[in-house]
Amino acid sequence: MPAPAIPEATLKLLWQDRRLPDSLLYTIDGRSVTILSPGDANEDGGPDFIDASIRIGGILYRGDVEIHSTASDWLTHTHHTDPHYNRTILHVVQSCDINPRLLRSASGRIIPLLELHAWLQQDHNRDPRAQLRPATSVPMRTMRCTQQPFALPHERISQWIDALGIERIHQKISRFELRLLHLIEERAREGCDPSPPCVGLAGEMPFLNRVCSSGSSAKLALWEQLLYEAVMECLGYEKNRTPFRRLAQNVRLANLAPFRLDDTETMMAILFGGAGLLPPGRDPPELVSRTYVRRLRERWAEVRPAFRVPLLHEADWLFFRLHPGNFPTARLASMCLLLPALFGPGGFQRTIRTFQDAGSSPSQRMRVLQSFFIISPDAYWQTHLHFASRARRPGVRLGPARVHELVVNAIIPIVRLYARVFEQPLIDRSAQEVLRVIPPGHENSITRLVQRVALHRAVPLSTALRQQGVLHLHHFYCLPSRCSECIIGSQMTPSVSGHLVDG
Repeated sequence: MPAPAIPEATLKLLWQDRRLPDSLLYTIDGRSVTILSPGDANEDGGPDFIDASIRIGGILYRGDVEIHSTASDWLTHTHHTDPHYNRTILHVVQSCDINPRLLRSASGRIIPLLELHAWLQQDHNRDPRAQLRPATSVPMRTMRCTQQPFALPHERISQWIDALGIERIHQKISRFELRLLHLIEERAREGCDPSPPCVGLAGEMPFLNRVCSSGSSAKLALWEQLLYEAVMECLGYEKNRTPFRRLAQNVRLANLAPFRLDDTETMMAILFGGAGLLPPGRDPPELVSRTYVRRLRERWAEVRPAFRVPLLHEADWLFFRLHPGNFPTARLASMCLLLPALFGPGGFQRTIRTFQDAGSSPSQRMRVLQSFFIISPDAYWQTHLHFASRARRPGVRLGPARVHELVVNAIIPIVRLYARVFEQPLIDRSAQEVLRVIPPGHENSITRLVQRVALHRAVPLSTALRQQGVLHLHHFYCLPSRCSECIIGSQMTPSVSGHLVDG
């Protein structure tokens, strides 16, 4: 009996909640599919999920996933002509109704196709469609929760949210550990390792015995690249996180090493050139921008032979619905200005030592970390956020809230990973203490929704850690309707728990 049609929104939830059994998944051409990470749900233009990790036929791929009811929707929605879908690594459909070789990216690559039709027809102990029904009533921007004040003490709720924040940080640590392993594997495949071991840290970087026993992770370049990618990803925020990460993996810190990191104009030429964001010399309408862009293009042409890497395209970047201060051009300029302090000689060691001084308080450590992110834009970026026109001063900048987010999402997880790998409990303890004193960052629609609906504004989001906990609560408890596992949701009465509250 054919499986009934399932709405596309349901298929997305099935994918996001990882309800597909890896042992039964194969592409339409017979390759096994193992989902390591389903990726992040994308609510802007482009694929449905970004930055997924999937093993297809034994090969690990990292990219985007698009989900449709039928395979022909790929063509109907003109994804085959849209460069935003060039990084799609898997097309998931209920049924394939056309020749799968027609499913190509704008670059001409055939997209692997996973058809769920056969799996949905199989006789499972629990019907997967039945498992999905509760989740389908909860849209992505909606929560299922009580409108009555909860009976639990506010202190207990605060402790629960803080614990979820720690859990979210552990997830970040695990993701960085996976990337570190990938970097080790890449170095091993290259067959040579010209970089020196970490110097200047005698007794601080002992023989590695957690990630692998060969000691191959005791290389400063690995950790610098890991931090470089993390900072780039954070500067992309939600909409441009993926292209920033791709740029960091294409134009690596080691590629920049032959040039002076404090040569800001050369760094601008390389990163903007690699990002595909340098406009043609005659394009900027403003004379100052035309002159500046011309210099960057000339410098990029000089150094381009040293960068035999894939280049990004302007279509990879999203400017839509972004404040000009968050444009990828402004954030990329910020990265160029951050390079000397964070990645110049001794930069990574300074970051680690910030957490080693036993006499420093968490607040003092945080002030030191903030000093690493102070940038001084040159004359052009003091009055520009992009190449099209002038902007009001101060131009390119990183405000305190953004710096806090960089520390929470990049510095703290990587430092804690370092401490775990090299068994440095003092560093790990110091990082955890710093995490608890970081003030909250900017609110967003999710934190406002959870604060209003689930917490009834009774528990203040007074720290960045608590904000992380609220995000984790929303993504891993509210959206998949794991109410019974939440100390708030478990208090709901049946008559109330079925009520939907629109966000």
